[in-house]
Amino acid sequence: MKKNGFLLLAATILILTISSCEKALLNNFVRGVWEVKDFYTDSALVDQKFSLVPQCNQALRTCSYRIDFRDESQVNAYIFTDGQIKQIKEGNWELLSTEKLYLNLDSLFQGEFEITKDGLNGFILESNSNKILRRDTLLHYTKIVMERL
Repeated sequence: MKKNGFLLLAATILILTISSCEKALLNNFVRGVWEVKDFYTDSALVDQKFSLVPQCNQALRTCSYRIDFRDESQVNAYIFTDGQIKQIKEGNWELLSTEKLYLNLDSLFQGEFEITKDGLNGFILESNSNKILRRDTLLHYTKIVMERL
């Protein structure tokens, strides 16, 4: 009887630990706006961040692409040029586990992404099966490096 009680207690602690890790990660995404620092795809293994923002002056670097993961699975992308919001794109997202999320945003991100912590204020999202609808309907390797503002 004591053995069954111990196993039940251990299983309960394990479930609570897993769900609290997932909740902490969810809260981390939801609380804050994220700026895309680097953006890579399989078609160009160099940083393509400035291709995210139409009419971007790459020489002056006066543009940014920011992602705001909201409650209720809503996500917004804010496209800035010269310090002003030029476009807002809406999409949806879902935290699938502590290591993976689904992102459908703009015509650039549609797929499941592996989540990796990057320093104190950053995350890297990587996918081997992202649809970039701006180009085609094929699946692409995509890497997004983002930092909390």
